[in-house]
Amino acid sequence: MTDTKPVREVQINMRKATGLAGLAPDGSHCLAPAALLEEAQHVVDGAALLSVAEQVRAAARMRAVLGELIPVVDGMARRCPEGDSARAVALLSVGEARRRMDAGPRSLDAARYAERMGRSVMAMCCLVGRLRAEAAALSKALTAESGFSS
Repeated sequence: MTDTKPVREVQINMRKATGLAGLAPDGSHCLAPAALLEEAQHVVDGAALLSVAEQVRAAARMRAVLGELIPVVDGMARRCPEGDSARAVALLSVGEARRRMDAGPRSLDAARYAERMGRSVMAMCCLVGRLRAEAAALSKALTAESGFSS
């Protein structure tokens, strides 16, 4: 068995560096997606108004956040039942976000790249909310079906 402690420490440090310190790997107990959604919306709306240096910083920030959100959304989606529409949408969105990260800025100017990363962050944040709601509804249905009450 390998020691995962160093990997876990790196993940924790990345979450702190990207402002996702409160985001658990399953997306639970976190208010961060709302703040990240707002930040991403500001990038999308105003990237063209920023200086080139600020655009590059905004793109790097959105890319780092996206790198943290992708595994969270992927994990949450994979816990949804096969055939669930939220699962399908989330997995498609995760694939698109990964392609955008792998592609890098290529021929895009800094503003367009920042906007693209911002849009992907917005999508991931919305999916965290949708997947949480799906999980809560499933849990409630299973509880009702089993006859237990909370």
